[in-house]
Amino acid sequence: MDLQVKSILAIQTAFIGDLIMTTLLFQGLKQIFPEASIDLVVNSRYRSLMDNNPYIRQVVGFDKSRHKVWNLLQLIRLIRSNRYDLAVSKQIHLSSSLMMFLGGIKTRVGSSEQLLLTHPVTFTPGIHIREQVGMLLETISDGSYDLQTRLYPSADDEAVAAGYLRNSGRFRLGIAPGSVWETKKWPKEYYLEVIRELAGEADIYLIGGGGGDMALCDEITRTGAQATIINTAGKLSLLQSAALIGKLGLMLCNDSAPLHMANAMKTPVFAIFGPTVKRFGCYPYQPYDKMIEIDLYCRPCASHGGRRCPEKHFRCMKEISPSQVTGDIRSYIDRT
Repeated sequence: MDLQVKSILAIQTAFIGDLIMTTLLFQGLKQIFPEASIDLVVNSRYRSLMDNNPYIRQVVGFDKSRHKVWNLLQLIRLIRSNRYDLAVSKQIHLSSSLMMFLGGIKTRVGSSEQLLLTHPVTFTPGIHIREQVGMLLETISDGSYDLQTRLYPSADDEAVAAGYLRNSGRFRLGIAPGSVWETKKWPKEYYLEVIRELAGEADIYLIGGGGGDMALCDEITRTGAQATIINTAGKLSLLQSAALIGKLGLMLCNDSAPLHMANAMKTPVFAIFGPTVKRFGCYPYQPYDKMIEIDLYCRPCASHGGRRCPEKHFRCMKEISPSQVTGDIRSYIDRT
């Protein structure tokens, strides 16, 4: 693709994990167009996650929670005024297509499932989302691209995270028991059993956001009081949580945002998968990572999980035993 590019618009307005898995896009675009400025449109709720990213000039929030159409129109006006030369979208939603097309951007790159593109890309089935991003970059320019996702906590973020660390000399195990989707949550009682089993061997750091995550982690902390539990749920910003995860020996979590934070911070992660599967492209990818799952006739049941099990048995999670997970964690600790 022979382009004269001075300004670029990237679009990723999905969940936290999707945004993290797209971070290598900005570095790749800067590699191709070192003199170009790169702006990014994200879901307003997750705007702070991109703070300190050295490849992004400006992060623009898109509020999808209320007055979505009005906010989209205002955003399109802003995009038109900035006169971007190139747009790259990791979304397939119509709103992202309209941002690029009505925003007057002549060269528009994205998935072939998306509308109104000049350069649609058909992704290889089953590959990781970061590899999909690599294919977008390769469409723009042949080359070799770094597919490591990254987050950039500030020095202040690192200091806040360090303030939660215990200097006991024991293994530091992070646990993130929450998820936006109920069927993605391994049962609370199972997490508690793992914590009780490892109480004498590891310090446990609970990680999560506010609301439901905080309530769940508070309950686990009260019930598992015999263990050394450091509960950070609802107390840290997104980048502070990432900084803390970067200081841990291992993360145990569901198919949720902390999985992708751990990958970006290069902390090994054991992720429990129930309703979702590897071919959706959101699996952990670092060398010591482990995806814990069982084979069932009903998996997968949804691309993001759901509010309740369609089969009413929830076997995909209930049949992953705490003893199995505890054994996997102990084996990892012994190896490392």
